Amino acid sequence: MNAVILQRRATFFVSNPINFNEDLLSVYINKFSGLGLLPSVNKGFGIKITPTGVEPQDIISLDLKKLDNTLKVSFGPDRVDVLSTKNDETLDVFLDRVSELSDVIKQICGSFNRLALGVNARFQMNPVLCQKSYNLLTKSDDVDPIEWQIRKVNRVPLTTADKKYEALINLVYSLSRNESLINLPNSKDSIVIEFDFNTMVGTPAIVLDSIEGVFWGYAKEQIEEGISNYKAIFESWAQLK
Repeated sequence: MNAVILQRRATFFVSNPINFNEDLLSVYINKFSGLGLLPSVNKGFGIKITPTGVEPQDIISLDLKKLDNTLKVSFGPDRVDVLSTKNDETLDVFLDRVSELSDVIKQICGSFNRLALGVNARFQMNPVLCQKSYNLLTKSDDVDPIEWQIRKVNRVPLTTADKKYEALINLVYSLSRNESLINLPNSKDSIVIEFDFNTMVGTPAIVLDSIEGVFWGYAKEQIEEGISNYKAIFESWAQLK
């Protein structure tokens, strides 16, 4: 039983709001031009609240992506998301690209106020094992839900090697049963594991700058360990009568 990685996501929350105009778009596109990412500019409409009331506002968003859509950098008003859907890509390879992008994003967006790393992985299995997993996870055998979700959040301190800086990290784990359509019209059951690890709101920028590399490395290790552990658990439960 192997996990299929559906998506990897690294998020940089920025301190200065990103308000695009034509000049700024050119700066962003030029900065990323050497990374093989193609720009896609979208324009929409929103509202803003002013002392005199609510006013309409043009909203411009920018996506930079690979031609095959396996890698995308998406800019929002206060965050930058790096998304990868490449099935055979390791977290090491993805985080190498994230580190490269981080340097460019800092040049144009300034300091970060939060960091996050998320991974969605799917274990495909038969309905019997899906139900057995739920019963064992919840220590109950009198219910038979067709869909379910279990979520937990841990919080741990993370420290730089020189012990100078420390930050609190949220470790969010979510398991859910989903029916996915694969090779239509046949549907397959699966359990999806979502990892979302992020720094606490309010962490000083100087701490985030110092601890960024430690955060990516720690989050990667925890995600890989989590996938490996759940794989072993599901395989052992499959042997139970």
